[in-house]
Amino acid sequence: MTNPKISVIVPVYNVAEFLPDCLDSLLSQNFDAMEIICVDDKSTDNSLEILEDYASKDKCIRVIKHEQNRGLGEARNSGLKVATGEYIHFLDSDDWIDNSVYEKLIPIIEENKLGFLSFTLKKMMNFQKNLLRFLLGIIIFVKKYLILWKTL
Repeated sequence: MTNPKISVIVPVYNVAEFLPDCLDSLLSQNFDAMEIICVDDKSTDNSLEILEDYASKDKCIRVIKHEQNRGLGEARNSGLKVATGEYIHFLDSDDWIDNSVYEKLIPIIEENKLGFLSFTLKKMMNFQKNLLRFLLGIIIFVKKYLILWKTL
């Protein structure tokens, strides 16, 4: 893919149970101009195998493997170093998003010339047969501003 509009960085550590839902939600987006960068932080379950399987089936998925566990921040930074999109979204590997998120929000960022866009979504989780709902904050960054934050 040339010139993705958004780079979605997914740090991964021992989330095999949730990872397919996360990746499926990204692959079902109504927005094609994206790359998905998954950073496996030396998982001890079969998360890496799941990532490699998905990457073999879809060229927009790139897998980065850490040789040792370095933590969430370093996993995000590893993804950021190779991201080529104009916008950056960090999506946790145990989360998933609606298939129209980028299609709806990227134009809002562009039309309003925003440095970042923060939004909230409702997350539902089945925990011991009880449905829990809570709000999850999401931020999509314009890459050039995010890099400035990183270098300060």
